[in-house]
Amino acid sequence: MQDKYEIRNILGDWHINSDLRVKFFLLYYRISRTIYLTNIPVVSKLHTIVYYTLTTLLFNSEVHPATKIGPGLRIFHPYLIIVNPQSVIGSNVTLRHGVTIGNVGGSTDACPIIEDGVEFGAYSTVLGQIIIPSQTKLKFGSLHYVKLDRDV
Repeated sequence: MQDKYEIRNILGDWHINSDLRVKFFLLYYRISRTIYLTNIPVVSKLHTIVYYTLTTLLFNSEVHPATKIGPGLRIFHPYLIIVNPQSVIGSNVTLRHGVTIGNVGGSTDACPIIEDGVEFGAYSTVLGQIIIPSQTKLKFGSLHYVKLDRDV
């Protein structure tokens, strides 16, 4: 996954998704990620706030521009998708309605790594420092997590 080619990933996302809402969601993510990676503090921060607010209001989803997502992301119904900014999502991953990818405790806890070709069923949840191997299919409503050693 090469961050400097985010704009090129738009074409891959565009061809694999047929829903116009999904195309807009992913187009805006890729553009926002490119702006985020410029590291121009004022522009990056301001645009991230606008992006985050707009995607939360329109889709009730939270996919921060800091999140590393490979090309070919397929989304069915871009609603209620929550992805922690520290998570990593590989290429050709499929997300469905209600997917959550994040940590299990505080903001400094490690997040999941989703390898290439993983398919999420609706309302699947992956939490903690866990690697989901390539080509894994997570069933509807499944929960995959790593328990913390300390009390939460």
